[in-house]
Amino acid sequence: MNYQLNTNVSSPILKVILNNNQAVSFERGAMVYKTELISLESSRNSSIFNVLSRGFVNGDVLQLPSSISLSDNQYIALAPSVVGDILVLSIGENQLFLNQDTFLACDTTVSLTVNRIPGLSIVVLGSNASLFNLKTSGVGDIAICGFGNIIKIDVNNESLSFDNSHVLAWDTSLDYKAVPSSSSSGLKTGESLSLDFKGSGSVYIQTRQLPDFSEKIMKYSK
Repeated sequence: MNYQLNTNVSSPILKVILNNNQAVSFERGAMVYKTELISLESSRNSSIFNVLSRGFVNGDVLQLPSSISLSDNQYIALAPSVVGDILVLSIGENQLFLNQDTFLACDTTVSLTVNRIPGLSIVVLGSNASLFNLKTSGVGDIAICGFGNIIKIDVNNESLSFDNSHVLAWDTSLDYKAVPSSSSSGLKTGESLSLDFKGSGSVYIQTRQLPDFSEKIMKYSK
């Protein structure tokens, strides 16, 4: 992916530069602006995680909106709906799992597959919870987005637990387990779901999380 990303601002825009017949896939609604000779290809999907409860099953490959350049030196600018960082990662030898609302854009040589999170159910989490994440495949670049800053945490042959609301993505080389916080410790500290990682690899987290932020907004809007 040939791109420009201004890291000197708190909420950057990802500008993807395309030559003739090159393309990029992106999350629905992410386009900010584009040049005239960028052709947009629609998708039957709505926002990625809004469709995971609408007939998609484990192993389904998502069809993403994309843009195709009809000439050299064209570009499209993309941005997420939340305030925060954008990070571009290269995948190929290393693949990623993506959590909810993480995906922004990727090369068309990269695919996203629906992956059921092991051990979770509607009975455990409630009807509004997502039982799925996404798994990448292919070779290319993928852009992820987060609320606040994005930080890379390296797991080096150890066990680490994270509040699920802060986790954006992680290497598939890591063993992971989703643990509903039915324990007294979870209830006391406020986490509804934790992700426990073992092995070696990287976890990408956001420094803020939307559930608590939205609760505070609702509190002051009353």
